[in-house]
Amino acid sequence: MCVLACLALAGCETLGYYTQAVRGQLQLTFARQPVARLLDSEQVDADLKARLARSQTLLAFVNDHLGLAAEGRYRSYVDLGREAVLYNLVATPALSLDAHHWCYPVAGCAPYRGYFRQAAARRAADRFAARGYTVYLGAVPAYSTLGWFRDPLLSSFIRWPDADLLSLLAHELSHSRVWVDGDVAYNEAFATFVGEQAVRAWFAAKPGGAAALARWQQERAGWRRLQPLLNDLAATLRRAYGTDAVAAAKAAARDQLYEAFRACYAKYQPLLGAGRYDRYVEAINDAALAARATYANRVPAFAMLFRDVGAAWPAFFERAQALGDLPSAQREEQVRELLARAAARGPSAQEQVAQGADDQHAQQVQCQALTNHAIDGDLAGAEDDDVGGRGDR
Repeated sequence: MCVLACLALAGCETLGYYTQAVRGQLQLTFARQPVARLLDSEQVDADLKARLARSQTLLAFVNDHLGLAAEGRYRSYVDLGREAVLYNLVATPALSLDAHHWCYPVAGCAPYRGYFRQAAARRAADRFAARGYTVYLGAVPAYSTLGWFRDPLLSSFIRWPDADLLSLLAHELSHSRVWVDGDVAYNEAFATFVGEQAVRAWFAAKPGGAAALARWQQERAGWRRLQPLLNDLAATLRRAYGTDAVAAAKAAARDQLYEAFRACYAKYQPLLGAGRYDRYVEAINDAALAARATYANRVPAFAMLFRDVGAAWPAFFERAQALGDLPSAQREEQVRELLARAAARGPSAQEQVAQGADDQHAQQVQCQALTNHAIDGDLAGAEDDDVGGRGDR
């Protein structure tokens, strides 16, 4: 995720928001401690030292194998004293999955707004909710300043497993290599692919790496199996919201769909993370679905682009930036073409092996209440009933 923290004040935004953004970034800047100094300190516990040292090894891998130079970033460390560095607010209008966008100098527009303090994020969320928006707050462990600052390692992610930490570092560094102003979906899908591919390359370079990669992907299998259900939920909600029914009927259909989704999740919970995603599912709403779409929907397009250039990183970065530099309509058209080719090709042999047991569960983890929901008929009937009721009165 990218947030430009050193922001010039703009007339369309509030002074309070930019003040907290600048203050939060400066606090991080002044709290940084050089990794080299911490590694030599007797006051730092052995586990943190090991993780800091490991982070430098992973940075070297990202530089050597992907050509993404840290250039001074992630050479320092900050203990945040909290779970996340930022709290992202996503807001959607009532009965919509289209997120409200905020626009910023240099970084362009984004479907989220980041706050360094959770209380400030909640106050902003309350203001949007009072205006009828659906809101969602997500805890963010890391972000990139696009090279404007020397981003530090943070306590919110330093103790992650090696593969996850590597993915995050590659993700954030890739934002400085390819960036398209105002197209967050493009930027995040690109960086997500780079992070995931970095992990594949890392495992491939290790003895027994194929088996280790398969284990890593199986650990993420619950989230992967959850994605089709989320896709079905979002698609059916969009159908419901796109009808001519009255708002009350759409809201009733929405509530039924979320209830059906949660029931389906509960039924298949052992295959869907065995409780790992309970909090997410409990909190999910239209705004949460909008936030998810920012990261998930376009990743296969970059996998296809990577294949087109023969898995060569310099050529891939050049093609990704060239695609990003196109006018938005032309860029979107080419991304759709890449997605269609990726869908037609299906998963790679490596992905098929890694997913393994998922195949036998693919048909089982489906929510018929979502895929077979007769939304048009339900809403039409509800609208007729409502109109008839008004007529009787």
